[in-house]
Amino acid sequence: MAYAETGDNTIFTYNVEKIFHRVRVRAVTRAKMLRDEKGKQIYDDMALTDMEENDFNVLYPQAAAAIFILIQSLCQGVDDAFLWDTTEVTFTAELPDYWDPNITPVLDSQLMSLFEYWILREWFQMVGMPTLSEEFNRLYSDGVAAARKSVLNRTYRAPRKYRGL
Repeated sequence: MAYAETGDNTIFTYNVEKIFHRVRVRAVTRAKMLRDEKGKQIYDDMALTDMEENDFNVLYPQAAAAIFILIQSLCQGVDDAFLWDTTEVTFTAELPDYWDPNITPVLDSQLMSLFEYWILREWFQMVGMPTLSEEFNRLYSDGVAAARKSVLNRTYRAPRKYRGL
């Protein structure tokens, strides 16, 4: 998770290996708490481990596309604004002149969280845990709302040069 400014553009880059690590850690942490009817841990069935990396490799491009749609308005007029491959996902945005630069790291962090929530929502649905899938769907929906708010409230107010009557 990182961003860099190049000319008029801001490039948000997300390393796929880091996304996988974060998703795996969160899935393992959440799966450790799961028990079957007899109280036995069902960790092995629910955790996203290295063995399921192929499933992750199917999910992360879909998550990237969903997240790009969220920030697409910031990317209009940018060639190749959304790129992904086996190593990284890149969003290139042309932030407006009135963009508050304090929001950029916040948006960057929010986008990384959206990767986690989207992938885990789909993962837990795949392994037959609809309750956990719903939990991550709520987190994803809340994260989308927060990111939209960051994008919509991205401006800073210029100080007034006059006094009202």
